Amino acid sequence: MQVFSSLNVALTGLKTQLARIQTISHNISNAQTEGYSRQDVTVESNVPHDLTRVQIGTGALLKKVRRIVNESLEKRLQSSISDKEKNSQLSSVGIQLEQAVDPLGENNLQADLSAFFDSLNALVSSPTDSSLRTLSIQSASTVADRIKDLGVKLTEMRRTLNDELKALVSEVNRFTSEIADINNEIVNAESGGIYSKSANDLRDQRGVLVTELSKLLDIKTVETGQGALNILSNGAYLVVDAASFSLGTKDEVNNQALVSKLIINSSTGFFDPKSGQIGGIIFARDGLIQTTQRDVDNLANSLIREFNKVHAEGRGTEKITELLSEKGVLNTTSALSVNGTVSKDSTKDSIISSSLIGLPDLSEREVIILSGQNILERRNIIGFDSTTGTLVLEKPLEKAMQIGDTFQISELDMSVKNGSFDIIVENNATQTISTFNIAVDLDKSVTGSTITDTTLTSLAAGITAATSSVVTASITNDGKLKLKSSSDTFSFRFANDTSGVLAGLGMNGFFTGTDASDIGINNKLLNNEALFATSADISGQDSANLQKLVNLQDANAVNGQATFQEFFGEIGQVVTSLSAKVQDKAGSSSLLVEQLQNERDKISGVNIDEEGVRLLQSQHAFIASSRLISVVDEMIRTLLTSV
Repeated sequence: MQVFSSLNVALTGLKTQLARIQTISHNISNAQTEGYSRQDVTVESNVPHDLTRVQIGTGALLKKVRRIVNESLEKRLQSSISDKEKNSQLSSVGIQLEQAVDPLGENNLQADLSAFFDSLNALVSSPTDSSLRTLSIQSASTVADRIKDLGVKLTEMRRTLNDELKALVSEVNRFTSEIADINNEIVNAESGGIYSKSANDLRDQRGVLVTELSKLLDIKTVETGQGALNILSNGAYLVVDAASFSLGTKDEVNNQALVSKLIINSSTGFFDPKSGQIGGIIFARDGLIQTTQRDVDNLANSLIREFNKVHAEGRGTEKITELLSEKGVLNTTSALSVNGTVSKDSTKDSIISSSLIGLPDLSEREVIILSGQNILERRNIIGFDSTTGTLVLEKPLEKAMQIGDTFQISELDMSVKNGSFDIIVENNATQTISTFNIAVDLDKSVTGSTITDTTLTSLAAGITAATSSVVTASITNDGKLKLKSSSDTFSFRFANDTSGVLAGLGMNGFFTGTDASDIGINNKLLNNEALFATSADISGQDSANLQKLVNLQDANAVNGQATFQEFFGEIGQVVTSLSAKVQDKAGSSSLLVEQLQNERDKISGVNIDEEGVRLLQSQHAFIASSRLISVVDEMIRTLLTSV
C-alpha cells in the first residue's frame, strides 16, 4: 500500500508543478496586457496518513490560483487617477484662459483701453476736430470689439466643454453597463462566493473598466460577499450587482451658453462629481471660465453704464431734436424698478429683503442682481412672501446671496433708483435755455394693491407735461421711449441725472448693450461723429462733458473699487495665478499616479526574469516528480515479479 501511496504523492507533485508552469506561462503571455495582475499558485500539504505513532505525508494539494493585488493600493490608485484627470483638465483650461485673456500681451484689452483714453485726451484741446472725434469713436469701437471677442471666446470654451461632457456621459454609461455584466459573470464563475476571488481574469477585466471609469469621475467601490463590485459616485450608486444606473443630462441656458447638468437614472436631483475628467469639466465650465466671464461682463457693464451716464448729459456739435432709447420695457405700466438690498442670508433659490415687506405681489417679474458673486444674473420670480420680503426664484443662483448684496426688480439691466434728471431745452432762435426737472419716483410707494412708482408711461407723460409739449415723449410699440422737439427751433439735452434712468434706457448713449456678449457703439455715433456728446453748453464747442469722460480713466468705476484698467489687470492676475496653480497640481498629481503605478507594478506586475526563474524551479520539480514516478513504477514491477 505504501508503494501506491508514493505513486499518488508523485502524481500530486506533477499536478501542482503543471499548474505552476501553466500559471507562469499565463503570466509571461500577459506581461504587457493592460491591467493584468500577476497570478500565483497556492499549494498546501495534503492530509497525511496517520500510522498511530507517525504521520506519513501524502503529497501536495493545489488549493487555488490567486491574483497578487493590494486592494488598498488599488483604491488609492483609482482615487489618484481621478484627481490627475481633473487637474489635467483644469490645467488645459487654465492655459486656454490665459491665451484668451492675454494678460501679458502687448495688444490686449488693457492696451486698447489706454489707446482709447489717449484719444479722448487728444480730443480735449480740439473738441470740434472731426477727424479726432472719429478716431476716438473708432478707438472705443476697438475696445468694444475686444471685449466682445473675449466674451465670445469664453462662451465658446464653455460650449466646447459642455459638448465634451455629453460625450463622456455616454462613456460612463458604457463602462458601468460592462462592469455590471462582468459582475454577473464573476458571481456565476465563483458560484456566488463559494469559490471566492477565483475568477482572476474576469476580475482583471473589471479592474481595467473601473480604472477607466475612475478617469471620468470620482468613485468608491464596495465588493459584496458574492464577488460583485458595487460602485458609487457622489453618494449615488452607478452599479449594484448586475444592474447599472445611467447618467443623463438636463440642459439649461447660462451666460449665453448651453449648460448640461448631470442627472442619474432620470431623477430630478442633479449629480455633481467632484473629480475625474467630468468633475474637472464641470469645475472649469462653471467655476474657472464662468468666474472669468462674469468679471469680463462686469467690466463691460461698468464701462457701458459709466460712459452712458456721462454721455447722456452732453451734446455734440450737432443739436439733438429727436432721440430714441436703445432699451425698452414690455410692461410700460409697471414701476421701472423696485430696488432692494439683501437683509438676511438667503438660499440659492430665494432672496430676502426687509425693504420688500408689505409690497404687493411681485411674482412674474424679473430680478437682476447688481452686486455680489451673482452680479448681472437675472431670474424670474415665481413666488413672493410680502410678510418676510422673500422672493422665490424660478431657477437657483450660482451662489446664495449675502447680506448687503443689491438687486432690482426691473426689465432694465442698469441700476435705476429714486431721483430725477433735468431736460435742458435750447431755443436756437433766441439762444435761451429752459431747464425742466423730471422726477423719477422709485421709493416703493403703494396705494391699495399697486406700487405707484414711476412707470415708462408716467415718465413719458411727465416729460411732455413738464416741457409743455416743447419736447413730446411717446412710447414705441416695442416699449422704447421716444423724445422729439416740437420744431427744429428747439433742441434738448440732459443734465443732473441722479436716478440712472437715462443710462438705464440708453438715452443718448455712447455704448450699447449690457455685457460682453453684446457691447457695441451707438450706431448714430458711428455714422455721425457730430453726435459725440463732448460739450455741456449751448454752443456745442466746449469740452466740458468730454473731460468728464476722460476723468473716468482714473475713477473707481467698477464696483466702486477699481478703474477699468485696474480691474482688467486683476482679471489677468487671477487667471495667471489660477493657471499656474492648476498646472502645478496637474504635475503633482501625475507624479503621484506614476509613483503608485510603479508600486503596483512591483506587487502585481509581471517580471519576466523572475517568472523565468520560477519556471526553471517548477521544471526541475516536475522532472523530480517524474523520476519519482519511474522509481515507484520500477518498485511495483519488482514486487509483481517477486510474487
